[in-house]
Amino acid sequence: MFTFNRNLDRFILKPVAYVYNLIMPEPFQVMIANGFDNIKFVPRMITNLLQAKWGGASRELGRFLINSTFGIGGLFDPAKDYWGSRRVRKTSVKRWACGAVALGRTSSCPSWSRMHRQGPASASSSTASSTR
Repeated sequence: MFTFNRNLDRFILKPVAYVYNLIMPEPFQVMIANGFDNIKFVPRMITNLLQAKWGGASRELGRFLINSTFGIGGLFDPAKDYWGSRRVRKTSVKRWACGAVALGRTSSCPSWSRMHRQGPASASSSTASSTR
């Protein structure tokens, strides 16, 4: 599985990303990233609500409404640029996922199965060195 993923990355994904970076101007790349970031509002808000972080949930809702309205569907980020409202990058989904791996549950994700075989501490160092 690792060899398949490595070859997929080397021969398909990296060339596509390289051509994308050559063709697409950076301002449009930022706009596309902003649009996807605006769509990711739902899991971030649900995470804040489940953790009873009302301030974080209200901030996410406010950012979503501002960026969707004044940011033309989220392509621009006026919540950050004009109102100074930044979102928090942490999500509990990542913490829950790491906890599931640490507890011994397996997943079909190749990097997770590698982590499960090696243990969380040694897998993080080997995964970081193999992704370069």
